[in-house]
Amino acid sequence: MFVSRRSIQLLALVTGVLSSAIGAQSSTKPKPIFSIHGYLTQAYGFSHGGMVTGLTNEGTADYGRAAILATYAVSPANRFVMQVAHRRLGDSPTMQFEDNVKLDMAFYEHQFRDGTRVRFGKTVMPFGIYNEIRYAGTLQPFYRAPLSLYWEGTYTSETIDGAMVSRQVRTGKAWELTADLFGGSNTFLEFGTIQTAPTAPPSYVGAKIQAKNVLGTQLWLTTPLEGLRVGLSGRRHTDFGGIYNRVVGVPAKEWTASVDGNFEKWLTRAEMAERRAQGVVVASKYAQLGFRPIELFSVNAQSEFMDYRLPPGLGLPSATTVKVVRDNAASVNLFLNSTTVFKLEAHTTKGLNVEQVVNLLGAVKRGSYFISSFSVSF
Repeated sequence: MFVSRRSIQLLALVTGVLSSAIGAQSSTKPKPIFSIHGYLTQAYGFSHGGMVTGLTNEGTADYGRAAILATYAVSPANRFVMQVAHRRLGDSPTMQFEDNVKLDMAFYEHQFRDGTRVRFGKTVMPFGIYNEIRYAGTLQPFYRAPLSLYWEGTYTSETIDGAMVSRQVRTGKAWELTADLFGGSNTFLEFGTIQTAPTAPPSYVGAKIQAKNVLGTQLWLTTPLEGLRVGLSGRRHTDFGGIYNRVVGVPAKEWTASVDGNFEKWLTRAEMAERRAQGVVVASKYAQLGFRPIELFSVNAQSEFMDYRLPPGLGLPSATTVKVVRDNAASVNLFLNSTTVFKLEAHTTKGLNVEQVVNLLGAVKRGSYFISSFSVSF
């Protein structure tokens, strides 16, 4: 069964606790509201030219995501949110670090009279167009958010343990501005090719990085053109651990710029980002174009790029740019209704983004992969 027994038991416990709390409320106070939402995506995929995000030549149906989101609104201004999730990524070696059921979110939110919202706990980190909806298959044109910016399995910072403040300015007017400020800590998985012993061949290994002292912000500006907004986000943190066992913290900085156009029949999106740490720059960008001529059908195209800019040293006489990702894709979406969608997509790749031992200075690899998926939300 795709959603495990453990997740159902956890949801039952949460439901029971919150239901008891609801029953204990005084009849003279606003009645609390308890709601449950969720999503499920099941997919099948295969690749040629190396393993990409768990896909191989043999193909796999061990590929999908599911989540259950429970919200308990004590009052219009106060609510508690919890989400548990389950994810499968085929034959990816990153799955050895993945729990069968994980706690995605658990936070308390309060909204002040001026509209300012504060969150405390484990919440989604606000950056870019897709991070807050990256696993909701009914809300995006491809199976996953663009890999060059959002990653999956590795280098993914989806949530933060800490606090977040959000504020809207000129709500409902032209040039509406939304601002988020957040801080805390989080973990993400690092994988790569390293020499584990002087006489041993290189190995493709992984380990978790602890990102501490995270501080970041995101701004979204809604334009007078309905459906068009622009965004800018940035964050800095200090990293420990990982495959290089960083005992002394390594400072890192990241920023993302976004253009999001979601019109009646057209979808056009583009983002670019940079991450800097120890002199290495990871530069990413993508563009998407979608057309939905009728309510039940859309076609989409996507092109994405990612480069590593390496500084001199470690055998490099000068600064070097490594072309890691070149991915061109097309998809067809069939909407059975507003909460159910079936997708077919194909990707052609060129670069070094494969889950295996690879020489960053060696020849690039060409390949392709295909994914069919079914998504439903409730």
